[in-house]
Amino acid sequence: MNNFFKNKRASNDAPLYTNAGSAGTLIIIIGVFIVFYILLMPNNNLTGFNTTNSTVTPSPVSSDSVLAEAHPGLLLAPKSNDFRLSNSYSVDDVLVKVVTQAQVIKKENPFIVSANIFSSHEKTILFNIPDVSKYKNVLLSFNSDKHKGILFINLNGYDVASLDLSSENAKPIDLTDYLQNGKNVLTFKVSKGFLSSNYYSISDLKITAYVTDTSRASASKSFTIPPDALENFDSVSLKYVVKCFGGSDGKLTVSINGFNLSSSVPDCDNPRKIDFPVSQLSSGINYVSFSTDAGDYLIYDIQVVPKIKSVTLPSYFFKLTPQDYDLLRSGAAKVVLNMTFGDNKYKEGVVYVNGYTNGFSTYSTHYSMILDASLLRPYDNVVKIVPKRDLEVDSLTVSIKRY
Repeated sequence: MNNFFKNKRASNDAPLYTNAGSAGTLIIIIGVFIVFYILLMPNNNLTGFNTTNSTVTPSPVSSDSVLAEAHPGLLLAPKSNDFRLSNSYSVDDVLVKVVTQAQVIKKENPFIVSANIFSSHEKTILFNIPDVSKYKNVLLSFNSDKHKGILFINLNGYDVASLDLSSENAKPIDLTDYLQNGKNVLTFKVSKGFLSSNYYSISDLKITAYVTDTSRASASKSFTIPPDALENFDSVSLKYVVKCFGGSDGKLTVSINGFNLSSSVPDCDNPRKIDFPVSQLSSGINYVSFSTDAGDYLIYDIQVVPKIKSVTLPSYFFKLTPQDYDLLRSGAAKVVLNMTFGDNKYKEGVVYVNGYTNGFSTYSTHYSMILDASLLRPYDNVVKIVPKRDLEVDSLTVSIKRY
């Protein structure tokens, strides 16, 4: 009996478990089909969104990109901006002249020379010649209203004349070839008379000459070059103009600190330029000198003009894509220049952006500048830093900040 009931229960329960499992499987299959149907529908009305041609707009996020990066190190300031240096050194005007004019170099009071067989009276005249080369056409002239015999004239041991005058006025005697530097000795004596004395009464005696005055034939003027300036000179020139007086045709000699630059007849009223080695100059006081052997010259507008050594500064290039350029022009981006320095001393200079300038100054160890968008261009751009004084730049970056 018991076995009967157990078998009956088992027979009745089996269909119930089988039906429940089949129903669950069916529900899962139907659910999967519904999900696929929703995903594959062209117009998902269940969600309330139209997914056709939809665009996802991201939230605004700033994006930075480095366009150029460098470590410049020491940037040398252009020396032409150095307060110690000058575009030129002016020199005062100079007047040099050599004047030749007629002068009486000796006059003598009237005297008498005489001689006979028993005695003679001679006359000695002394005169000084400082520089024979400056004396030309030296003439002795005199009158003798009373005379008898032969008059002998001697200069420095040389017989320069033996005269037997037939008139009161003696013809001038040229002494030029018998002169000597310093003391000159001129003597007069007469031939001896036999029964009576011979004699010459001399009056209006004078020695004349054309004397060249060279006391102002040369002149020097000074100019000063500051310490440490010479090392910045690449080359140097002397410029000047010469004004000529009286049809001057003498040579004009020009020198710097004793170094001869030129010796020639000047081209009057026209500017002259002479290049010479920097080595002929020295720090401190220097001298420019002018001299002439003949003529009368005024030298003016004298300038010593150095050419300062050029300083080559590096350029930093960066590129802007057309897309970034459009962002800049629309205000959706900016380009920033950043520099860092090794100290907090005062720093000053100029930033060149594609040739356009913008000054900067700071005491900070960092400096930032937004570059003017109107100065920038698509593709190639260039930045150059020109300091007013030597500047140590640890790093330099150019970056673009997009909004």
